Amino acid sequence: MLKIEDLKVRKGDFLLEIPEFEMETHEMISILGPSGSGKTTFLEAIMGFLKVQSGKIYLYGNDITHLPPWERNIAIVYQSPYLFPHLTVKKNLLFGSRACEMFVKNLTERLKISDLLDRYPHQLSAGQKQRISIIRAIATRPLLLLMDEPFNFLDPQNKEDLRELIREIREFFLLPIILVTHDLEEAIYYSDRIGILERGKLKSLSKPYDLIKSPPDDFVASFLGKANFIPVEKRGERYFSNGVEIFLPQRVDKESFVVMLRPQDVILSETEPPRSSARNHFKAKVLDVVAGSKVNEVKLEAGNLKISAYVTDASKDELQLAPGKEVYVIFKATALHIFD
Repeated sequence: MLKIEDLKVRKGDFLLEIPEFEMETHEMISILGPSGSGKTTFLEAIMGFLKVQSGKIYLYGNDITHLPPWERNIAIVYQSPYLFPHLTVKKNLLFGSRACEMFVKNLTERLKISDLLDRYPHQLSAGQKQRISIIRAIATRPLLLLMDEPFNFLDPQNKEDLRELIREIREFFLLPIILVTHDLEEAIYYSDRIGILERGKLKSLSKPYDLIKSPPDDFVASFLGKANFIPVEKRGERYFSNGVEIFLPQRVDKESFVVMLRPQDVILSETEPPRSSARNHFKAKVLDVVAGSKVNEVKLEAGNLKISAYVTDASKDELQLAPGKEVYVIFKATALHIFD
């Protein structure tokens, strides 16, 4: 669907280099990376906002490398909502050469925003404005949707609402999407594959399970952050991560997937716990103890499974935590967040 070959794009002193990138029809890819890594530059090169120094960009087999943005049939949504303040929601949605009234009517009914059509942007909440911006992009019937951190300025509830909107858009319109985000949890939730950019170079492009299980290098591993993202495999009716059995809060039918466990939900003990609601417990060896201003991060290893826990100074001293010490790692099945 989208194919990039030997792409080089210069933006001031910054150089984006993408030797190859290929996206399937109906796929959603998230692009992660620190600030200044080239995420927005990547989207703007695809969009046609930046001149390509060398290389090719193909969309459904057509060379669009040097086409102007308005001839590419690609839509983009940014962090801040882009709506015409003097137009109602309905007129904003109809504004666009490929938007037609019947399509917009079906769109608004399907995505349940009919009650907002006669409002002006200043009468909308922040979440509603961004929702309309996304739907407005779809109303132009693009071949590809680009999203540049569209949820950055939203509160958790609005983020959750828009997550459901994106999921519905994917299911109903089968629209390929590239999402730029800083949030690994968000990327895993949405994506078929995740790409990681560092200094203008694509370090990895793989399925969430593969990325978490086998980061290609130290940069990618460190970028994955403090939360425990655990690759899980299904074997019969049981679940394992790197040889350690994991008990989940619910049945998952996928053969491989990722779960998240927050370090603050992990308990460490010198003794094996009795049977309780914390069904997950196994022995692990302390690799390192990193002092923090409020809590200490304990890095542990059980076989090939690496996991982090947060402990107070009092717990660290009581357990005499130090590299090489063996302790039990304990956490509830309900503490696991499943990305399915």
